[in-house]
Amino acid sequence: MSINYRFNEWRVSGEQAEVWSHNAYKLARLEVGRVSGMTIGAILYLHFIKGMTASRIRKAPIAFGLASSTITGIIRGTYCPDAYCVFQEMLKTEPEKLDILFGTY
Repeated sequence: MSINYRFNEWRVSGEQAEVWSHNAYKLARLEVGRVSGMTIGAILYLHFIKGMTASRIRKAPIAFGLASSTITGIIRGTYCPDAYCVFQEMLKTEPEKLDILFGTY
């Protein structure tokens, strides 16, 4: 007898789920204060990919409750340098993963 575990599969449809890269997991895992790595990544995505300014990002739902100085620090890379470096590396090597992670923002 053997056990057939089905990992990385949607329960209802049975389709394979999208596999994240090591950098994507690293970015999602980061947390600085009350700001998660996904929020930091989404703000960086809005700035570098979508071309939004800090004042427009502040009005977006992802940045609800964040101060303008925090958003500016995230964009400059001073708020969380680790997340900024991982995002820039992903921007160079795997931009399609950024679209998958943050394309809905």
